Amino acid sequence: MVFDVKDNQATLFDGDQFILATVLELNKESGKHEWESVRYANDLKTIANMENTNFKDMKNTIDFLAEYNHKEFVKGLISLETGVSNEEVLNDTYDNYLIDFI
Repeated sequence: MVFDVKDNQATLFDGDQFILATVLELNKESGKHEWESVRYANDLKTIANMENTNFKDMKNTIDFLAEYNHKEFVKGLISLETGVSNEEVLNDTYDNYLIDFI
């Protein structure tokens, strides 16, 4: 089932999961639309979060997340960039990060 199509992406539901298909193009031979990549989610809220495909939308989402829970946001970024997942190390890193800005 197709829920939404805008620009070059579509939000779909296959009966079990939601799908965000991006870089949509019409295959002129078959007459069917094809996509370059897909991302899967269990709910529409997750799909909505995936639709940050431009700078402005991404910046707004990041701003919201940082305001909502700054510490966990920064720890998440550090973990993504470094691969560190030890909560104690991330807490110490966050505390040291704040010292540089106070």
